[in-house]
Amino acid sequence: MHLDLSRHINDTLARLGVGPDATLVAAVSGGADSMAMLAALSREPTLGKRTIVGHVDHALRPESAAEARFVAEACARWNIPFHLKRLTPAASPAGNLADRLRRERYAFLLGLVPPDGVLLTAHHADDQATTMLMRLIEGAALPGLAGIRERRDNIVRPLLAFTHDALVAWLREQGLSWCEDPSNAHLEKFRNRVRLRVLPRLEKERPGVAPRMARIAERLRQDDEALREMARDRLAQARFARHWVEIPLEGQTHPAVLRRMVEEVLRRHWPACAGAPLSDDVARVFELKRRVNLPGRLTLRACADLLVIEDSTGENSGGENSGRGGSLAQNIMGKNVHHASAGRKLSYQVEVAAPGTHELPRGEVRIDSLPATPMLLRPWQPGDRLAKSSRKVADELASRKLAPWRRTAWPVLARGPEVVAVAVAADAPDADKADFVFKDVLFTGLFGLK
Repeated sequence: MHLDLSRHINDTLARLGVGPDATLVAAVSGGADSMAMLAALSREPTLGKRTIVGHVDHALRPESAAEARFVAEACARWNIPFHLKRLTPAASPAGNLADRLRRERYAFLLGLVPPDGVLLTAHHADDQATTMLMRLIEGAALPGLAGIRERRDNIVRPLLAFTHDALVAWLREQGLSWCEDPSNAHLEKFRNRVRLRVLPRLEKERPGVAPRMARIAERLRQDDEALREMARDRLAQARFARHWVEIPLEGQTHPAVLRRMVEEVLRRHWPACAGAPLSDDVARVFELKRRVNLPGRLTLRACADLLVIEDSTGENSGGENSGRGGSLAQNIMGKNVHHASAGRKLSYQVEVAAPGTHELPRGEVRIDSLPATPMLLRPWQPGDRLAKSSRKVADELASRKLAPWRRTAWPVLARGPEVVAVAVAADAPDADKADFVFKDVLFTGLFGLK
């Protein structure tokens, strides 16, 4: 058969953005697929001169040492650097052996990759089809059905367009040998049952099923990436604080985009919660008009054109925005504003020397007149009383029928220990007559939400 595997790999690497001088670390087990990849790399000078090989001996079978020597000898013939890692599974801690070995294998292989390089694996169309079928059976959604990505970070799979049979035929045509791993035929593994029993039956019914599924996977990946890009665009105006994220929305948001927005926020801000399955209620949060639970004791709330994710524990898992505000907090930097977050209650202080509009971590206040200067804008505290009437600030807020959660960090004007005035909500009936009005950007759209 005529198959220019070297040219295909070269073109695939260029299409996936791998630089012409990038180091290529080939993961080679000695099986037909990885040996075909290695042979193709070695036969193209522009690829072979920047290729190194990583081989992991799992030490699970008596033949594994001989397979390591087989790969090492092939590398020596083709003048390609060879690196070996022998695992000791018997000394590994208890748990899922396959998962542990996979983690150790990738840790070793990725450790060989320099900053400008990529790791090449020999996953092919049959692997892609098997993965898609397994995930379909397990109930995966679009991201899972997209299967194995051609490139994820610095891992590249350049052979996804070819079936295992096509690679074996190419090796035979080239007069090359390979090793057979008998564990690939063990039917106690779910993957092997799908690959050896389900996929051949589909192939018999519709020849060429694996390459078609590989093409479908690529289209699904493109669809998923388009939805994720839409989600990232919608997050451009998001405001990140330590324990909450506020996302202003304009117009309707498709449930598929909304779900990906939540996933992206978790990835950025609460990475310890990222990757966990989200309930179907997340995509219906606007319809439900109530809180929706997220992984890690986070909550999601939505009303009108606002989406809010809050950490009910008062803790942050160290995301890329951890410990700092996002766009809103950055807008108030340079002004005499000091704020911190303690659990779900913000603490801030703003010195006020003249009437005007003053920004707070969760909104802004308009002050038309000041009884004296200087004054201090701060959140009300338990025990605060209005200086003129001695009325408790807590009672004053309750009389305005503000929901308890809305009263959190509600601003007051203070002079020393005395509270001079309590802010009126911008959506209150008499707000246009008040001298001290608070526009709460976090909760305005959520007022009345249970």
